[in-house]
Amino acid sequence: MHHSSSTLSKNAAEAARVLSVIDEADKNAVLFDMAVSLREHTNQIITANLEDLQLANENGLSNAMIDRLTLNQERIEAMAEGLETVATLPDPVGVEREIGTRPNGLKIKKMRVPLGV
Repeated sequence: MHHSSSTLSKNAAEAARVLSVIDEADKNAVLFDMAVSLREHTNQIITANLEDLQLANENGLSNAMIDRLTLNQERIEAMAEGLETVATLPDPVGVEREIGTRPNGLKIKKMRVPLGV
C-alpha cells in the first residue's frame, strides 16, 4: 500500500472539503474513527514507513529529516491522541464573534471558515 504524495495531497484536499460541510458531531465521529484506524493499522503504517525511510536514506536525506519522517508505536499513538483531542474541542468553524463596534454603530464580526489544504 504505497501512496504517492500527490495522491495523499488530493486525499487531504478532499477530506478538507468534506469536513467543511459536515456538522460537528459527524466531524468528531470521523476524527475518533481516524484515531481507531491509526491504532488498528499501526503495524502496516510502520512497515510502509520503513520503506519510506529506506528511500529517504538512499536519497541522502539528513538525519534530522529522517528522524522527522520516522514513525513508531509512540508517535502513532500520539497522532491518535491528537485526533481525539481535536474531536473534543469546540468547533470554531462557523462561529461568529464580535470584535468591535465602529463609531457609526457598525458591528464588526469575525467568523472562522475551514482552511484549505
